[in-house]
Amino acid sequence: SEPPEQKGCLEGYRCCAIFPEDSKKPSKVRCVESKSLFKKSSWIHPTSKCKYFKPQDLKGPWTHAEQHCTADDVDGYWSWNKEANEWHEESAPVQETQEVEAEGQDDIMDDDIVDAGEEDEELV
Repeated sequence: SEPPEQKGCLEGYRCCAIFPEDSKKPSKVRCVESKSLFKKSSWIHPTSKCKYFKPQDLKGPWTHAEQHCTADDVDGYWSWNKEANEWHEESAPVQETQEVEAEGQDDIMDDDIVDAGEEDEELV
């Protein structure tokens, strides 16, 4: 069975695309980390807009295009690498929910131990 088609980028990412002149279909679509767009925007009016996405490999302009973001079309997840001072493709997108989980790590650990015990009893 086919997995359901994922619409849009993961949470914390914005769908950015390049549209060829006079075209309604984008030539390239990427999911860009919202925090990175925010950091690269104007410090006077900071916003997470695709126009601030300026990767070295493709000249824009990049525009927001949520309706064109499907799992098949997306050319990777991108973020700003401060150390390298450039946009880079992430090996795997980091979902913002992980930060929340890290804070409550102790609770999660306790739950896992309890769950594991219950599973063992069912196996016997």
